[in-house]
Amino acid sequence: MKEEKIPPVTSLGLQLEKARVGHFLDVPDLEKLTKPNSIIFQRDGIWEIRKNRIGQFISKQTPTFIPGLEQKLTVNQFSLSISLAPKEFLFQISHFFKVVMEKMNHSEALVYGYFNTKTKEWFLDIPKQEVTGGHVHAIPDKDIETNPDIMRVFDIHSHNTMPAIFSGTDDADELGDKIFMVMGRVDKPIPDISLRAGKGTRDQKIQINLEHIFNISNEEYMKLETLPVAN
Repeated sequence: MKEEKIPPVTSLGLQLEKARVGHFLDVPDLEKLTKPNSIIFQRDGIWEIRKNRIGQFISKQTPTFIPGLEQKLTVNQFSLSISLAPKEFLFQISHFFKVVMEKMNHSEALVYGYFNTKTKEWFLDIPKQEVTGGHVHAIPDKDIETNPDIMRVFDIHSHNTMPAIFSGTDDADELGDKIFMVMGRVDKPIPDISLRAGKGTRDQKIQINLEHIFNISNEEYMKLETLPVAN
């Protein structure tokens, strides 16, 4: 087994790390955590709690037995810190994906979901992108991405007629702590949707439902006979 190299750190670098990361041998009061990252040691291994403007991400990082510690965290979980996105976004996105699939040889496509922290408003953006039937290469809008009042909350891409299952390519492309979604079978009246949050390996990412990010639940979505016409 190849030994992992520990990066060297200066005294200043260590101080900066300590300012950002807290370490706990017991699960603290989550509401009182003040640092962006918290490392939790418990009986079943090492967990991490990460906070940013989008929300709170809790996931197991390293499964291992640590005797003498309690077990409080049991499942990966995510909580949103801003208002829920309107369900109408799903209808608009589905319509766009279907048009791309029909007019561009079953190509996939991608949409970004943003939240303006100043106006408290959500909006969608379709970035410039090169599309094929198996991959999308997108270039985010620089003016949006560099605006300090705006944060990208979710990325959603289509899988044309295929199921909404995250691929190995998706695993590699998904970077940063935000929401990632795939919409599959967009040729059907009700497309499939899968969602997950956070970064890391497939096991470290957090499986979530529609109600974690939109004002519609998985159950309500699946009861729809067809998606309303997008405005």
